[in-house]
Parts: sequence; C-alpha cells; structure tokens
Amino acid sequence: MKKIGLFFGTFNPIHNGHLRMANYIINYTDIKSVLFVVNPTAPFKEKDNLLSFKDRMEMADLATFKYRHIQATDIENNLPLPAYTYNTFRYYDETYKGKFEFALILGCDNLKTLSQWKNATEIIENHEIYVCPRNEIDYDKEIIKINDKFKAKGINVIKDIPEYNISSTFIRQQIKESKDIGLYVPIEVKEYIEENKFYL
Repeated sequence: MKKIGLFFGTFNPIHNGHLRMANYIINYTDIKSVLFVVNPTAPFKEKDNLLSFKDRMEMADLATFKYRHIQATDIENNLPLPAYTYNTFRYYDETYKGKFEFALILGCDNLKTLSQWKNATEIIENHEIYVCPRNEIDYDKEIIKINDKFKAKGINVIKDIPEYNISSTFIRQQIKESKDIGLYVPIEVKEYIEENKFYL
C-alpha cells in the first residue's frame, strides 16, 4: 500500500527547507509522496504576520507545482474548525480506505507536545510517525515518554536528514529588513511575495 506523509504547518511562507525535507523523505524512506497540509489558523503561533489562508495556499501551490510527489492541500480549510490533526487523518483514512496509508511527519520540537494534541491516542496508535531531528532536541527521550504512555504504531527518526537552518520567521524578518530572500524560497514564491508587498 502506498504510504503518504502528511506535514502540517501554516507555511507562512513555504520555503526551500520544506521542499528539501520532503524530497529527502521521499528518496530515503518508504514514504512515496508528501502532502503539505496548510493550516487555516495558527493556534500556537503569533497571528500578527499570518497571511490569509488563500495567499499561503497559493504560495504552497506555486512552490510545489513542479514536483510529481510533493503537493500542497487545502483540506483543512474544508473541514470543521478548529482544524485538528486527528480530524484530517480521519478524513483521509475514511476517504481512501485500503488505497493509501497515511503517516505523520513532524519536527522534534512538535514531538515534545504530541501527547497533548487533541485525540493524540488516535493519531499515535493508528499512524506511523516520521521525526525530523531539529535544534539538537533529545528525540530518544521524547520517544521513550510517548512509548510509555501509548501503544505507538511506529516512530521513525530520519537521522541522516540534512538540517536546513531556515524558518518562515527568519524569512519574514529578512523581508522586513529589505534583504533578498532569493536563496530561501522558490522564485515563484519570491515574486508572489514582492508583488503583493507581504511581510513589510
């Protein structure tokens, strides 16, 4: 059964680090496609600089249209709000039952709070989790905590994934300071941001 990885985020904006990570996962794990799930809102982040869902989705589409196995999806904007991760998994499981297997991709920073997510048991015990090491967080310690509390289906650390120390926050700051972001985002995304004068 084809395995699809779901990577959730606000993508404000999407950047080359997201694309490189997705490409590496497809090349070096059993995940065959990656879906960037664009969140309609940002429940755990500052909302001051959050662009509209439409604009963030447009940038995600511009960034991924060249890639066959990497896509962005607006599914959470079509599901009941607030957009909980377990609801999105439930939708995909029910819609594509028997055709695809869906896995969760997340960074180590999110692994630390995973057990507190809404209906965490449903996610952890029914879906494999692929963890991208980040910021030297002790992922082994976090995995032990999760395994002590849940019957995890499987937690896989992608140990050799190249760390790309770039973030959407950094890119927004670069734009505020009138610095070039051409090395950090696809050219189509750069042009869209400049055209619309975002993040100034």
